[in-house]
Amino acid sequence: FPSHDSTVRVGVISGLTGRAAKWSGLQNLGMRLAQEELRDQGISVKLIVEDSQTQAPKVLGAFKKLTEIDRVDVVIANDFSFVVPPLLPIVERQKKPLIVLGLSQERHCRMAPGYFFSLESQIPRARAAYDRFFELNPGVKKIGIVAFDDPEWGQNYLQMWRAIASERGIS
Repeated sequence: FPSHDSTVRVGVISGLTGRAAKWSGLQNLGMRLAQEELRDQGISVKLIVEDSQTQAPKVLGAFKKLTEIDRVDVVIANDFSFVVPPLLPIVERQKKPLIVLGLSQERHCRMAPGYFFSLESQIPRARAAYDRFFELNPGVKKIGIVAFDDPEWGQNYLQMWRAIASERGIS
C-alpha cells in the first residue's frame, strides 16, 4: 500500500468496549506484536485504533475518521462481523482497502470489489480471498503473519499463509 511517507498507516476499527472487547483486545495485541517485528526489520507501521464499541453506527464514524482525518493506507476491522457490512458501500466509494475478520468474501465482495478482503472463517474460502488480494496487489512482496497458536484454527491458517507466500515468492 502506498504511504504518505515511509510509514504505512494502518487504521484499526476495534470493539475495545462492548461485546467484542475481549476478542478485539487479543487481536490488537497480535497487531502490536507484528508492528514490533516489522519495526525490527526496518519497516515502519503506525497503528491508529478507533473504538467501535461493537456498534455499527460507531464503525461508520471510526472508518470516516481513519480515512478522512487520519488518512490511513488501509483499514482493518477486527470487530464482530455484524457491525461491519454497513462499511462496504463507503469502502467502494473511497477506494480504501478494508480487511475484516469473519465475513464471507464471496457474499460481501460484490459490495466493494477490489477493496474488501475477509480473513474468512473457513480455510477453503479464505484461500480464495487471499489469492484474490494478491492478484489485485502484485506489488506486495513481504507479509507479516500473526496466528493463534492452537493445533486447529491458527496452525491451519499459518500453513495456508506459508503456502501462499511460497507459491508467490513472497517473504
